[in-house]
Order: sequence, then structure tokens, then C-alpha cells
Amino acid sequence: MGRSPNYPSVDLADSITLVRKLYEKSGRSLVQRNEAVQAWGYNSVNGKSRRLLSALRQYGFINIDKKGVVLSARGLQVAIYPDGDPNQIEALEAAALEPRVFSDIFDSDRAEGSEGTIQNWLIMEKEYNQEAAEFIARAYKANLRLARLDKTEYTPRQDDEDANGEEKQMDHQPGTDQGAPPSQTSRYVYGLGDGLDVEVVFKGRKHTRDDIKLFRAYLALQQRGLRETSKAKGQTEQTDE
Repeated sequence: MGRSPNYPSVDLADSITLVRKLYEKSGRSLVQRNEAVQAWGYNSVNGKSRRLLSALRQYGFINIDKKGVVLSARGLQVAIYPDGDPNQIEALEAAALEPRVFSDIFDSDRAEGSEGTIQNWLIMEKEYNQEAAEFIARAYKANLRLARLDKTEYTPRQDDEDANGEEKQMDHQPGTDQGAPPSQTSRYVYGLGDGLDVEVVFKGRKHTRDDIKLFRAYLALQQRGLRETSKAKGQTEQTDE
């Protein structure tokens, strides 16, 4: 059986359990890898526990470096808030498509196909073996359901509550259309490691899968621009020498 490209070894549901156990053991503290995996019943880092660490990092729930392991902002959202809480759902929405293989499926024309259709695509187009493809397709579907991304249009957390948890009452402004859909703001926080987080904000109507795909395209253009700028700067420095 050939080796498949990288993918998380657990789905989001199992990841939540792992994150909460790690939080119970270490809280917000940085711990050595051996200490981290002890929260899951392992005495030391071995093949299976190493794959669990890798999976949580792929979902963006932990940061790992030479110093050790620490829960990210997203991991803390999952650990602290109860199931179904808007803060937890917000973190799961971001995590569901964080692993490259899941975002590739989401961006493909197989995204809404059956598990069998996705399996075949993974085998033929992405060179995964049968066992890996079956797990990935099953986990992809389960992750979307858990993160409530399994519909074409979905409503993530909205900033419509004040500090006391009471819904804000919006005064009608003269000249505004009462029949227009309410504006809403949805925020996602991604931990990039080394103390750096990035916040993405959607404002206006409900955002859809197509909006996310378009945003990913803009990010790809930005990344390309940064590469070209870096390359041009390097050539300039060589010329100056």
C-alpha cells in the first residue's frame, strides 16, 4: 500500500476531546511534547501520539515549536466554550477547512458529492490510497456537519449581543428600508504561531461558500505579490553590491 500525502488522523469531533483533555492538563501553559501527549494517555511521543499532535496543529488548535506545545486562540475557544456555543462554532468553522486536503475538496467540483465521489477524486487526482481516501471523505463530511458548513449558505457568529448577553435593539433610521436584510459581522481568528494571530471579518449579508472561495483567490493573489516583491528586492540588493 503506497503512502498517502499528509492529512489529519482524527476528525473535528475527536479533536475537541483531545483539545479539552490538553486544556485540563496544561491550561494556557507551554508544555513539552511528552507532557502534552500524557493528557491523552501516552507515556511519551510515539507514532500514534505524534500523529495526534500533527492533526491538532493542522486544524490550528495548537502551536508547536522547539520549546513545546501550547493551545492556540482557536484551541482555547474549543476547550473553554460548551458544545453549540457560538464561540465554539466560530472556531470549528475556521478549523474545518484549515487542513489542506479539506480545503482542496471544498474548492473542487466534488465538494458536494457523496463520500464515494470524494474518495474516487482523492485516489485519482490526489494520489491517496483507498484507506486514507475513505477516512478523509468521511471526516470531511462529518467536519462540515459539526461546523455547520454543510449548507450552501450558513450563519456564523454575529455581533448582535452586548456585554451582558442581551440582544441589541437597533433604532430605525429615517430613510432606511425596513424590508432590507439585516447587516451582520462575522469574525474568524487564525493562530499563525510565534504569537501572531490574523483576524478575518465578513460584514454585510450572510457569506456563502462562493464568498469564501473568492476570498481564498484574493489571498493567493496577495501571496503571489509578496513573492514577486521579495524577488525584486533580492535582485536590487544584488545589483547594489
